Amino acid sequence: AASIISPMIDWPPTSVPLSGGRDSRHLLMIRVDRPLSDGDAEFVVRAMAAEGVPLDNGYPSLDTLPPVRAAGARLLPCPHATEASRQVFWLRQQMMMADPGAADAVVAALSKVLNAVPAA
Repeated sequence: AASIISPMIDWPPTSVPLSGGRDSRHLLMIRVDRPLSDGDAEFVVRAMAAEGVPLDNGYPSLDTLPPVRAAGARLLPCPHATEASRQVFWLRQQMMMADPGAADAVVAALSKVLNAVPAA
């Protein structure tokens, strides 16, 4: 998927493409196409909040969840899920339902924050 903010940042995020049908999505998933550490992902969430944009981390890898571990489940490494948990962020519905100028503010904030993440 083409990024709407790629001209503004060194490494563009991409969004999950639309399903093509009628949709009632309440979260926009944004995936950053660059490896991020747990600390980098937390930085992105905190920095976006400081910019006035509530952003959440995506789902954690199942092998990291305490209830799964406590249940005695057989746990195997899930490197792709772990990587995705650091690279996928959720933009909340109220930001998508705001006026069109809010979208520009989200793009500007995301560009600023992603450019502030140190290179790996």
